[in-house]
Amino acid sequence: MSGSTPQVIAVVGLSGSGVSTLMKAAADRMAGRVSIVRRVITRPAEPGGENIISTEERAFTALQKAGLFAVSWYAYGMSYGIPKKLPDAPVVLANMSRLALAEAAAAFPGLAVIHVTAPEPLRIARLTAHGRDNPRELAARIGRGPEFDRLNLPVHDIDNSAELEAALTDFCNAIDRICGT
Repeated sequence: MSGSTPQVIAVVGLSGSGVSTLMKAAADRMAGRVSIVRRVITRPAEPGGENIISTEERAFTALQKAGLFAVSWYAYGMSYGIPKKLPDAPVVLANMSRLALAEAAAAFPGLAVIHVTAPEPLRIARLTAHGRDNPRELAARIGRGPEFDRLNLPVHDIDNSAELEAALTDFCNAIDRICGT
């Protein structure tokens, strides 16, 4: 990056909307220009899943107290953090909670948001296929409403309910619009 600041894009969406899938596909399609920041999460990493930094709660708290996170939040019984050190790329995608957008906007001037949506039955099917959540956890993930405070940030809505290729094209086009390319 040669000292330049990347365009940070927070990618948000209800559980099962396909945020991680779209982010990975966009980073692959736009390689060399777009990178994904690895979240630190207090859960085990999953083979084939999101490329996270897995840690225990005690270590997460130590990282947080050391000021190593630009943004952190707690949801679904886990702690999540976005490191201050970002990948070396012109555009950085960060998988974030909608509830962390105010903190993210303060940490990353010029923050833009891509909001990924999908209908509830599809989200339930995707989460069930993951097999990560017990029925109570699944109900909690599905129970969250679609509303969120957009905080006057530029938000680009992407419908991820059809074929991945269509949503991916819309997602990459949103990145181009955000970056003015």
